[in-house]
Amino acid sequence: MTGLTETIVGWLFAISNALLLPVILTLLLLLCWSVFILGEFVGEAIRRRKRRWLVLVALNDWEQGEETRLDTFLSELEIRVMKKLESCHLVLRLGPIFGLVGTLIPLGPALQSLARGDMETLARNIHIAFATTVVGLVSAAIAFVVLTVRKRWYAQDLTHVEKVLKAVRVGESNEVIAS
Repeated sequence: MTGLTETIVGWLFAISNALLLPVILTLLLLLCWSVFILGEFVGEAIRRRKRRWLVLVALNDWEQGEETRLDTFLSELEIRVMKKLESCHLVLRLGPIFGLVGTLIPLGPALQSLARGDMETLARNIHIAFATTVVGLVSAAIAFVVLTVRKRWYAQDLTHVEKVLKAVRVGESNEVIAS
């Protein structure tokens, strides 16, 4: 390698090594975030089980002529649904990305350690590489499960609200609860 190439590679190596701590901290944040999302999800599941019929009855009490209020409610519900799903999407996407980055950064020093015969440093760097991969994938797995179930729940909710809105427009809101 030429002197310039070695200098540039040295800078890249230094930059990537400097990123290891921020990547590990980000992975810990993502793991905490996914555990928080899981806790929210469990609470939401319990609330949904207890209050499902109350919400359906309340939706079916809308009177004809209240389409504007119901349209506003539907729009606000769609925004809340998107916001809830966004956090799951972020963890689902960022977990594996940061897990991969956390895997690749210590592999450079690990290979150098192998070339020098320094097995202790090699083992430490490989340990970091595997740990970051696992944390990234576990965070994403939690987010994936929550996202999958929430998408189904929210699709059902939005479908029901749209059905009620349609019924209110034609004056049959009280019959929607039976369907």
